[in-house]
Amino acid sequence: MNIRLVSEPHASEALKSIVREGLSTQNVAVTGAEEYYPVCFFLKNDHDEILGGLLGNIWTRCMHIAMLWVAPILRHQGYGTALLRAAEDLTRERACTLVYLEMRRSAFRRRYSMPSWATRPSLCCRIVPLAIRNTF
Repeated sequence: MNIRLVSEPHASEALKSIVREGLSTQNVAVTGAEEYYPVCFFLKNDHDEILGGLLGNIWTRCMHIAMLWVAPILRHQGYGTALLRAAEDLTRERACTLVYLEMRRSAFRRRYSMPSWATRPSLCCRIVPLAIRNTF
Protein backbone atom coordinates (compact mmCIF):
# COMPACT_ATOMS: atom_id res chain seq x y z
CA MET A 1 0.00 0.00 0.00
CA ASN A 2 1.35 3.43 -0.95
CA ILE A 3 0.55 6.22 1.56
CA ARG A 4 0.94 9.89 0.60
CA LEU A 5 0.79 12.95 2.83
CA VAL A 6 -1.33 15.56 1.01
CA SER A 7 -2.06 19.17 1.96
CA GLU A 8 -5.60 20.31 1.19
CA PRO A 9 -6.12 23.76 2.75
CA HIS A 10 -9.65 23.99 1.35
CA ALA A 11 -10.72 20.44 2.16
CA SER A 12 -14.45 19.78 2.16
CA GLU A 13 -16.37 19.34 5.39
CA ALA A 14 -16.88 15.69 4.37
CA LEU A 15 -13.11 15.07 4.35
CA LYS A 16 -12.64 16.87 7.69
CA SER A 17 -15.49 14.81 9.11
CA ILE A 18 -13.62 11.57 8.34
CA VAL A 19 -10.73 12.71 10.56
CA ARG A 20 -13.06 13.96 13.32
CA GLU A 21 -15.06 10.72 13.31
CA GLY A 22 -11.89 8.62 13.33
CA LEU A 23 -10.54 10.52 16.33
CA SER A 24 -13.89 10.38 18.13
CA THR A 25 -14.19 6.63 17.58
CA GLN A 26 -10.67 6.08 18.92
CA ASN A 27 -11.25 8.34 21.94
CA VAL A 28 -14.48 6.57 22.88
CA ALA A 29 -12.82 3.16 22.46
CA VAL A 30 -9.96 4.16 24.77
CA THR A 31 -11.93 6.11 27.40
CA GLY A 32 -15.46 4.76 27.19
CA ALA A 33 -16.71 8.36 27.40
CA GLU A 34 -19.30 9.04 24.73
CA GLU A 35 -20.86 12.33 25.80
CA TYR A 36 -19.92 15.14 23.42
CA TYR A 37 -21.53 18.56 23.53
CA PRO A 38 -20.89 21.28 20.92
CA VAL A 39 -20.50 24.82 22.28
CA CYS A 40 -21.77 27.57 19.97
CA PHE A 41 -22.63 31.07 21.18
CA PHE A 42 -23.36 33.86 18.70
CA LEU A 43 -23.84 37.62 18.74
CA LYS A 44 -26.71 38.46 16.35
CA ASN A 45 -28.24 41.76 15.36
CA ASP A 46 -31.94 42.43 14.66
CA HIS A 47 -31.51 40.96 11.14
CA ASP A 48 -29.95 37.74 12.51
CA GLU A 49 -26.55 38.64 11.06
CA ILE A 50 -23.68 37.04 13.01
CA LEU A 51 -21.41 39.71 14.48
CA GLY A 52 -19.40 37.47 16.78
CA GLY A 53 -19.24 34.11 18.40
CA LEU A 54 -17.53 31.54 20.54
CA LEU A 55 -17.10 27.99 19.26
CA GLY A 56 -15.87 24.90 21.02
CA ASN A 57 -16.98 21.65 22.58
CA ILE A 58 -17.29 19.74 25.82
CA TRP A 59 -16.09 16.17 26.10
CA THR A 60 -15.27 14.25 29.29
CA ARG A 61 -16.11 17.30 31.42
CA CYS A 62 -13.49 19.35 29.55
CA MET A 63 -14.47 22.49 27.66
CA HIS A 64 -12.32 23.38 24.68
CA ILE A 65 -12.82 26.94 23.43
CA ALA A 66 -11.41 26.91 19.90
CA MET A 67 -12.59 30.26 18.53
CA LEU A 68 -13.68 33.62 19.85
CA TRP A 69 -14.47 36.43 17.41
CA VAL A 70 -16.18 39.81 17.68
CA ALA A 71 -16.79 42.05 14.64
CA PRO A 72 -14.76 45.28 14.69
CA ILE A 73 -17.87 47.46 15.16
CA LEU A 74 -18.67 45.66 18.44
CA ARG A 75 -15.17 45.48 19.92
CA HIS A 76 -14.26 47.16 23.23
CA GLN A 77 -17.91 47.13 24.33
CA GLY A 78 -17.88 44.00 26.50
CA TYR A 79 -19.20 41.51 23.94
CA GLY A 80 -16.10 39.29 24.00
CA THR A 81 -16.27 39.17 27.78
CA ALA A 82 -20.00 38.35 27.56
CA LEU A 83 -19.21 35.39 25.27
CA LEU A 84 -16.58 34.12 27.71
CA ARG A 85 -18.99 34.50 30.63
CA ALA A 86 -21.64 32.50 28.75
CA ALA A 87 -19.06 29.75 28.26
CA GLU A 88 -18.12 29.97 31.93
CA ASP A 89 -21.78 29.53 32.91
CA LEU A 90 -21.98 26.45 30.68
CA THR A 91 -18.90 24.95 32.35
CA ARG A 92 -20.73 25.08 35.68
CA GLU A 93 -23.96 23.72 34.16
CA ARG A 94 -22.07 20.80 32.58
CA ALA A 95 -19.83 20.23 35.65
CA CYS A 96 -16.63 20.76 33.68
CA THR A 97 -13.37 20.27 35.56
CA LEU A 98 -11.07 21.61 32.84
CA VAL A 99 -11.28 24.54 30.42
CA TYR A 100 -8.87 24.71 27.51
CA LEU A 101 -8.76 28.13 25.87
CA GLU A 102 -6.97 28.21 22.55
CA MET A 103 -5.32 31.52 21.67
CA ARG A 104 -3.72 32.81 18.54
CA ARG A 105 -2.52 36.20 19.80
CA SER A 106 -1.11 37.52 23.02
CA ALA A 107 -3.41 40.54 22.57
CA PHE A 108 -6.20 38.43 24.07
CA ARG A 109 -4.62 38.77 27.48
CA ARG A 110 -4.74 42.54 27.20
CA ARG A 111 -8.30 42.74 25.84
CA TYR A 112 -10.21 40.40 28.11
CA SER A 113 -10.14 40.03 31.85
CA MET A 114 -9.78 36.38 32.69
CA PRO A 115 -13.02 34.70 33.78
CA SER A 116 -13.22 33.38 37.31
CA TRP A 117 -12.41 29.82 36.16
CA ALA A 118 -8.92 31.00 35.23
CA THR A 119 -8.04 31.39 38.88
CA ARG A 120 -10.34 28.87 40.62
CA PRO A 121 -8.50 25.73 41.74
CA SER A 122 -11.45 23.52 40.72
CA LEU A 123 -11.25 24.57 37.08
CA CYS A 124 -8.01 24.90 35.18
CA CYS A 125 -7.46 27.27 32.31
CA ARG A 126 -4.72 26.40 29.85
CA ILE A 127 -3.71 29.09 27.40
CA VAL A 128 -1.64 27.63 24.61
CA PRO A 129 -0.52 29.82 21.70
CA LEU A 130 -0.64 27.93 18.40
CA ALA A 131 3.01 28.74 17.74
CA ILE A 132 4.07 26.20 20.37
CA ARG A 133 1.33 23.64 19.72
CA ASN A 134 3.05 22.31 16.61
CA THR A 135 5.36 19.93 18.47
CA PHE A 136 4.90 16.23 17.76
